[in-house]
Amino acid sequence: MSSISSFQSLFGRDPDTGEANQPWDYQSEVARALRERRNVVLTAPTGAGKTLAVLAPFLAFREEIGARRLIYCLPMKTLAQGIHAESTRISALAGIGADRVTLQTGDHRGDPFFIIGDIVVCTYDQFLSGLLCGSYSLSKSQRNINAGAAAGNLVVFDEFHLMETGLAFLAALTCLDLFRDCCRSVWMTATATDPLTQKLIKDLDATPITLTPAEMAKVERDRSIQRKDLALTA
Repeated sequence: MSSISSFQSLFGRDPDTGEANQPWDYQSEVARALRERRNVVLTAPTGAGKTLAVLAPFLAFREEIGARRLIYCLPMKTLAQGIHAESTRISALAGIGADRVTLQTGDHRGDPFFIIGDIVVCTYDQFLSGLLCGSYSLSKSQRNINAGAAAGNLVVFDEFHLMETGLAFLAALTCLDLFRDCCRSVWMTATATDPLTQKLIKDLDATPITLTPAEMAKVERDRSIQRKDLALTA
């Protein structure tokens, strides 16, 4: 199976018609940017398929992207657990076993050195503390081991608008800038402010990607979002 065929197959089939689902335009654009080894800032609402937008190109085009593994960072342990389950399911379609999709949080230390999994799902603090030589999961004598964890990998910061601007966000941006020649990154959000997005575009030469108006309309229809004009009463 070609890489393109593999990429498309990861989007599954329509349960009613059995026809292959096609990636959305923005998902194809993310794949194209990563294959060109560009950093990406992706703005898309919840339910639009952001997770698959990074998992599918990594699984199908890993060599073109130049990434040994995908490190998927999230702000909370509960979110990390959910993405770990989703990543395990999607990776199985590409022939990657569950043992190659690891979870690294304060409660579940499945990959403290970020070397076991092809996909490592973790919290911000687990990844950033390692880059800053203060890993929460390692002994004092081992704390500098993960300083180079970003090198050679694709790093995703999901929900980056939840990062403390003057702390986690700037730390992540500075560290990824240091590895810009040997690391690709995707920054994903539904509600990031424009200054944060512009900072990423400028400092990391990142490519901004958003949904088309038609894709936004489809997300709203699929989520059954209804807008009503409500009269205010005293």
